[in-house]
Amino acid sequence: MDKKILVVDDSKVEGIYIKFLLDKLDKVDATVCPGFEEALELAEKDKYDLIIADYYTIDGTSDMLVEDIREKCEKNAETPVVAMGRDIDFAEEDFLKNNGFINYIEKPVKFNMLKAVVALYS
Repeated sequence: MDKKILVVDDSKVEGIYIKFLLDKLDKVDATVCPGFEEALELAEKDKYDLIIADYYTIDGTSDMLVEDIREKCEKNAETPVVAMGRDIDFAEEDFLKNNGFINYIEKPVKFNMLKAVVALYS
């Protein structure tokens, strides 16, 4: 069975790139969306094995998205969420835990790191 992964990134180019990387992995079905509203709609509709969310977006910071998913999307209330971003000032362990993330990926995303995150958390 395929691992379903939701990627939230407001950069169309980076979203396409991450989808390209995920498509290289066996048994991974990745969906990319550009914003929180669409991410919430998808998370209400389908169960995901992993959510990867850009931390800084036009919609705000993805800790707000995690909170909404936990409260509003019963199917994904326990789904692991990995933050990603260029600035790793948010990537301290206590901050991540306190805001609903299990880990982070630094941008630009490297294939081996993405592969490891998928293997570990989905």
